[in-house]
Amino acid sequence: MGIALSHNLVSVQALSFFLGVTSVTPQILIPFAGDLAPPERRGTAISIVLSGLLLGIIFGRAIGGVIGDASSSWKNVYWIAVGLQAIALVVLWWVLPDWPSKVEALPRPKEGEVERKRPTYFTILWTMGKLAVTEPILIQGCLINLMNQVVFSSFW
Repeated sequence: MGIALSHNLVSVQALSFFLGVTSVTPQILIPFAGDLAPPERRGTAISIVLSGLLLGIIFGRAIGGVIGDASSSWKNVYWIAVGLQAIALVVLWWVLPDWPSKVEALPRPKEGEVERKRPTYFTILWTMGKLAVTEPILIQGCLINLMNQVVFSSFW
């Protein structure tokens, strides 16, 4: 809505940057789809969600261009997006199940035991760095995805 209300290019760029940095939809929906699917269909469910996200990026730009050309203002695309996102919010609120967290709380230490510390964000990042060194298949998958994104970005 902020972009639709903006009056200059600098505010559009700043809001677009903020939107891109704070968008977490793929990081939530892809694992959520994997959790909801039975184990034998997990790969299919994740593929469908990822395909939908990528097709939304591609077709969203094309349809936005058509709407922008057909209407009197480029801002109409963003007003339509606000309405569609409000509809999606309501539909997803009613359709998606309330899924319990799989993260168990750390039990309270018994008498004489040392209390375990919860991992911090930086320790989690450090373990990801260790995985990058110890898991060659993970590196191979990351490099393949990197090259896919390079090819996609070069054509787009």
